[in-house]
Order: sequence, then structure tokens, then C-alpha cells
Amino acid sequence: MTWFYLALVSMVFIVIRNILEKKTLQTDNEIQFLTTFYIFNAILVLPLINKVNFSLTTNEWLLIILIGLLAVVAIYYSVSSIKHFALSFSKPLGSISPILILLLSFFFLKESITLLQLFGVIIIFAVSLLFIKDEAKITHRSIKQLFKSKYVIHLMIALVFGSLAAILDRILLKTVDPTTFLFISRYILLALFLIIVFTKFNGTKDIAKGFKLSAFPILIIALANIALVFFYNSALADPNAKTGLVAIIRSSSLVFTIALSGIVFKEKNIIYKLILSIILIVGLYIILI
Repeated sequence: MTWFYLALVSMVFIVIRNILEKKTLQTDNEIQFLTTFYIFNAILVLPLINKVNFSLTTNEWLLIILIGLLAVVAIYYSVSSIKHFALSFSKPLGSISPILILLLSFFFLKESITLLQLFGVIIIFAVSLLFIKDEAKITHRSIKQLFKSKYVIHLMIALVFGSLAAILDRILLKTVDPTTFLFISRYILLALFLIIVFTKFNGTKDIAKGFKLSAFPILIIALANIALVFFYNSALADPNAKTGLVAIIRSSSLVFTIALSGIVFKEKNIIYKLILSIILIVGLYIILI
């Protein structure tokens, strides 16, 4: 049962990251936050350098770069939606990515979809609509107006690009070990965000401002992010681990994130959202098991 406790620890770090991320984004803009975050990430993975295999094929390097490009778009727009929406809305909607991954796996990886998984998809889709209806009510907008919001569009873009990156992750990890991928991907993401900050924003001024405003909390977020990846991968590496259950334990972070968002950020309708999130996790369980 070691894998079970490792998965639980991973889930705790996800909750810590989610809450601190939302708190930090109240003062930082997205690009300041992300550039600072990936600078810390690049530093934190340096101890892994002796375990990294840099002798990758040309196709593997190109695939890692492509994943990085997709991930940059997904990460930026995901953080944008987290900054501008209630955490108890953006995180549940962000968790529907398994639906897209399931569909993309069917079309591109020729993986089968069972009737039970389709039932799980219907549950997740229905619960997502209820979350959207609730957010429209809280913000005094119609569902149509909410869908026209640029931050809902940002969230949808993040879901699509993140799901595409996840599919390519699966392909890449068949030939590249996880430590190598983790290390190289951190530096590719840092390089891409530095290109963005120096070409589209204020370069060193934005980086300096990010460190000045929130260096310590972003460092803690980066540490939590590295820790959750480590414990999650360690859980999966256990020969007795059940992959689907590990993923469900990880997904249960949603319940604790929503509960804490009501306490920390005074977000509304938390009890209702907690009930919806539990039903959503049931849908994820059906898809993943």
C-alpha cells in the first residue's frame, strides 16, 4: 500500500500549490508569475542533471519542443483563467481534460472507449454544465455571456492544448525516461517564457517585479510542484500500484481545493460546488478505472 500513501502526499501538494497559486496571482500578472516560477523550476531540477540522458534522437528532441510549445499555451491560458475566475470554478472545469484525452487517445493512439467510459463522460459533461450555470448565476450573467467571456475562452484553449500535450507526453515517454523529460521540459518551458517576456512584455523589468512581489510564495509553489510530480511518479512506479486509483486520489485534490477556496478566498456556493466536485470525481473514476 506504499503507492497509496505516495499518491495521498502528491494530492496534498496539489492542494498547497492550487491555493498559493491563486493567492499569488492576486498581486502578480500571469507572465511575471510564470517566468519566476520556471526560473525556480529550472534551479530545483538541477540536482537531477547526472541522471539525464541528453543523447536523444532528432525526433525525440522535436517532440519535446512541440510539447513545450503546446504546454506554454495551455499553462499561460490556464493561469489566466485561474487569476480571473473563482478557484472553485476554474479548477473543476480544468479537470474535464480527461474527456479530451480519452477522445484524442481514441483517434490518434487507437485506444478503445468502453460504454462505461462514455457514461463517465456524460457525468462529467453534465456536472461541468452545472458548474457553468452556477458561475453565471454568481456573476449575474447568462450562460451565453459567460461563454463569450475571454477568460472562459482562455480556459477552453488551455484544455485543448493541454490535452494535446498530454497525448504527446504518452508517445514520448515510451522512449524517453521520466527524469530526462522532466529536466529538459523545465528548461524548454523556461526558454519559451523568457522569449515571450523579452519580446512581448518588459523583459528584465517584469522578471524583477515578479521576484520583488512574490519570490518566496512562488518558490514554495515551485517546490510543491516538483514534490507532487515526484510523489505521483513514485506512486506509479510501485509495481503494486493501480494506475486508475492513483489518478483518482490525485483528482480528489479538487474537493479540498474547493473547500479551502471557500475559507481562504470567501468564494460562494461552496457546499453545492463540493457536491458537484464529488460527482465529477465519480465520473473521472468511471473513465480511469
